[in-house]
Amino acid sequence: GCEGGEPEQVLYGKILDYQNRGASALVFFLEEEEWDSFLPYLTYPSCFPPSLEERHRKKEKEGYSINPFIEASKVVARAKKPPLPIEIPVLFVPYNREREEKFRHLLSRGDLSIELSFQFEDKTIDDANIGGIISGNDPEKRTEFLVLGAHYDHLGKDEKSGSYFTGADDNASGVSSLLEIGQLLSEKKKELKRSLVLLFFGGEEWGLLGSRYFVENPFVPLSQVKAMFSVDTIGGSTHQKEVFLVGSSVHPLLAGKSRRFLERVGIKEGREIDRFAFTFGSDHYPFHQKGIPAIDFFASDTKKLHTPRDNLEGIDFEKLADVTRLIYLTVYEFLTEPW
Repeated sequence: GCEGGEPEQVLYGKILDYQNRGASALVFFLEEEEWDSFLPYLTYPSCFPPSLEERHRKKEKEGYSINPFIEASKVVARAKKPPLPIEIPVLFVPYNREREEKFRHLLSRGDLSIELSFQFEDKTIDDANIGGIISGNDPEKRTEFLVLGAHYDHLGKDEKSGSYFTGADDNASGVSSLLEIGQLLSEKKKELKRSLVLLFFGGEEWGLLGSRYFVENPFVPLSQVKAMFSVDTIGGSTHQKEVFLVGSSVHPLLAGKSRRFLERVGIKEGREIDRFAFTFGSDHYPFHQKGIPAIDFFASDTKKLHTPRDNLEGIDFEKLADVTRLIYLTVYEFLTEPW
């Protein structure tokens, strides 16, 4: 459970406590209902090594029940840096309530042992942010900036299957939206009062690296950045044409600027999902951490995200165009009207 604080606080507290007491590794058993609360703090992607899969197949033939879904993590990719370094491997094993009694029985046994085989590997990710500025024309307002960003990286090759994660929705949809909006605003440059920083972030999937780098090394003063809009995964085919304004409960005034145009473009607002999606969810979050109002536009089916099924066939181009119009109208008003 998460009583006594936010999921990250509870998680860090337990990990650091056991680490300080000499634990070599930790295994957390989580109910599936809790999984969404902790998922943002897990390093993604992860998969079984082939040798472990072979052992699992043998165990299943012997009558054992093997849960095929386990995430392994050092809990550092998207989460805030903990007060003390986490130096031991941390494993998360989900279970459903039907198996709860079985798990409790196993954990209560005095002779229970867990065998872990692991190794640490340092990886260097070479990436870059790409962007530019569309300058406003008002002598007093042109030094005020709106950042409009979308990450252009994805997960690459699946070493397990050999197939590629194409990321059509996550986040080619957001990149295409920004390109279109940037083109339109360039044509209307004379109408703009404030300036726009148009940014394509690298390294989002590996810990919001690009946006984190920008807020620590900005090429415009952060004190002059008045707001940030992130566009991440807005074209996936779903049952309803709706958009989620992630961060609406935290920055309601900013979200309200976009709500005004929902009916005009024919889109409904999805339910509020800030509990799951705001913290570390996308490139808006490092800006929020710096005190800059920031929201993320999201409009897709989470079941396909980070899978090979996130492909061109799964894109709803009509919805992608409508969400792009919504973002454009919101950005245009921000750049041209009093704030």
